[in-house]
Amino acid sequence: MASVLQETLARLVHKTAVLMEKHEALLAEHAALEQRASDQSSTIEQLKAQLEQLRAQNQYLRMARNIVTDAKQAEQHKAEINQIVRDIDRCIQQLNA
Repeated sequence: MASVLQETLARLVHKTAVLMEKHEALLAEHAALEQRASDQSSTIEQLKAQLEQLRAQNQYLRMARNIVTDAKQAEQHKAEINQIVRDIDRCIQQLNA
């Protein structure tokens, strides 16, 4: 009778040890999955912000395309902008001198 109880107790101790190992493995896996979910959440937030920037940029490009109707006007506007940039650069050089 005592040996049966000792065998039963030994089996319970063994099963408890196995369950504890599985529990620790599951806790580690849970922590890894939480970290992965956190990383993916931050990636999603970054992608959302990038998407909003690209949408705004797309909207600006559409407005610019509607303003400039042909290539000749676009070249003229580009030349005017380049001239203004050169003038600003000259002014900055004069201020720094």
